[in-house]
Amino acid sequence: MSYIEVKNVTIKYDIFQNYGLLPWRTVESNVALGLEVLDVPENERESRIAAALETVGLGKFRNHRPNQLSGGMKQPIIFVTHDIEEAVYLSDRIVVLTPNPGRLKGVINISMPQADRERTSADFIKARAQVFDIFNKNNVHAIEYFI
Repeated sequence: MSYIEVKNVTIKYDIFQNYGLLPWRTVESNVALGLEVLDVPENERESRIAAALETVGLGKFRNHRPNQLSGGMKQPIIFVTHDIEEAVYLSDRIVVLTPNPGRLKGVINISMPQADRERTSADFIKARAQVFDIFNKNNVHAIEYFI
């Protein structure tokens, strides 16, 4: 039998993208698994786990086991886009992260009903501007549409 030495390996574990939950671990410890593998210090791990669980609405379920969760709770849908208009059009909540390392920069709740999300409406443009404000990239000029 021969062995190969492996160096500089990065392991990433995204607990929210599949049902790969370990049934003997709590929700909190399942989320912690990826951070444990990366040797993230325990105090930082705890704050990151708490923030992640709150972001996906599972903060109250941190001590539950996977068999105590609904299918939707096991796999909250997280849609990632770099298109601000697409985010406003499709989302009820927009979470803006900083570049490396990804940290929470801001959260915007979109209160418009889906049926009223016309890209030229005042509410849509206001929500879009809120996202741009988080990025500090709001255009000082009014937006004009030509048809």
